[in-house]
Amino acid sequence: MDGSVEGRADWAVAAITAHCIMTEALVHTICFELADVSRTRLLKVLDIVYDQLEGGLGCDDRTVRAFGEQRDSMRSLLVSSVIQAEMGSASE
Repeated sequence: MDGSVEGRADWAVAAITAHCIMTEALVHTICFELADVSRTRLLKVLDIVYDQLEGGLGCDDRTVRAFGEQRDSMRSLLVSSVIQAEMGSASE
């Protein structure tokens, strides 16, 4: 890791991106492995957290916008994985 401010900022962005990917992968795995974990419930919780963040910080806050993007990414991942699973089981 570069010790400059720019190097540390680049590392922070990479670490946050890696964290987001890891979180998405873990949630995806949990939803497929544990029947009692509902994708719908998980997405409702993310919506509640988003609403609370937005109410407290405002819709223009960077954290709120970033959280919203991550929530939307998670929603897309979970919806597409369900569609792919259904297509896979239909072809069997």
